Amino acid sequence: MLSQIISMSGANWQTAAACIATNFCFQQLAGKVVKVEDNHTWKNDVMYDMVGFLIGAAFLYAIAKPLQNRFLIPINTQAIVPITLFYALVHLVAKAPFSQPTLIEKTKKVDSTDKQPTKPELNNLHALVNYFDAKWDTEKKDYIGIEYDAERIKKHLNACTLAKHDPKCDYTVHHGFIEKKEVPKGSKVFVRADLHGDLKSLLENLKAMQREGLLDENFKCKPGTYMVFCGDYMDRGSYSMEIAEVLAVLQTENPDQVYLVRGNHEYLSTNYGFCGHNDKNFIQFITAHQADLEMFYRTMPLTVYLAEEGGEYVDFTHGLFELHVDPSEMLDSDTVGRIYIPKATHVFSKRVQELAAKGTPIRYTMFDHLCGWKDYEPSKTELAAKRIVDLKTTEFNRSIEDTTAYNWGDVVPGAPPK
Repeated sequence: MLSQIISMSGANWQTAAACIATNFCFQQLAGKVVKVEDNHTWKNDVMYDMVGFLIGAAFLYAIAKPLQNRFLIPINTQAIVPITLFYALVHLVAKAPFSQPTLIEKTKKVDSTDKQPTKPELNNLHALVNYFDAKWDTEKKDYIGIEYDAERIKKHLNACTLAKHDPKCDYTVHHGFIEKKEVPKGSKVFVRADLHGDLKSLLENLKAMQREGLLDENFKCKPGTYMVFCGDYMDRGSYSMEIAEVLAVLQTENPDQVYLVRGNHEYLSTNYGFCGHNDKNFIQFITAHQADLEMFYRTMPLTVYLAEEGGEYVDFTHGLFELHVDPSEMLDSDTVGRIYIPKATHVFSKRVQELAAKGTPIRYTMFDHLCGWKDYEPSKTELAAKRIVDLKTTEFNRSIEDTTAYNWGDVVPGAPPK
């Protein structure tokens, strides 16, 4: 049949061969476009093939004279269109679904073998909680099959670091910072500490707050809801990095309502001594991404003071407080919301020294009252200052480099004064 069409069109075998070869090449190029666009349908395949044939015919028509003049190849330009149409018709019939049902099967095979399984999109707290919940095995009472994705965890930690980083805090001269926050009257403050890798406990806390109406469906704090985590999120348990990721996303999504206080287990020097073989993800992450974890730790205040508007501040910390740090300059100020804790400070503030120097209070008895005698009775503030100076004779556990009393607060009675 092809020979009849060639003879009817006045073509020769050279024209037919050149036309078919050109059409084939441009049809293959068009097929590459289909593969790139991942648009594997019979309709689109045929459409791109037809475009390839037309371009091929036009290309051959354009070079026909140069081929004939330079290479002495006799090309009959009038036969290009009939041969192209015939070739296209044969190709169309051969590729039709009823004649080649394997096209769809081929597409499915490509999709199933060439494509790697996609990782779940865990870009927000709601997705993270649902993902971890789905991995909980009620019989084994543990999470089964949680995929360790270091890049995802690092991305979430770094997002929190970027949002909370304070360039004024220089860790070559500062231990860190403490800060204060006034909350509206009637606010509710949720406080939790010492998670120590217990992911299940943290998620149950969040879901309970959601049921109580304190968090919305996406685990975002509703107005008047605040959360303070008082340190020691890492080590001992099996899911330290998962907890760090959840807390990082929680704070990123609630930047003014969630506080992560730094405990003594938010120091790399502590982590290296505690992260055991039961938390392989933590070991892998701290080995490969030490700097990212350290920068995340440095976004955490050493202590947070919260107060209702016009009320007294409450100190939220993991340990105790630094004896030589006087927070009054921050708490009594309308403009200062954060102060930085220098590493070289070992002198009490002038205010604390003056209050403590007012003397030991004289015992006040009923006999003194009946006789009309009343010696000086110190205020609570003066008693607190006196107690701070007395604590100078005790020693704090600072076996971990760069930690403070905010992180530890383990008082050793009877230790000699320093």
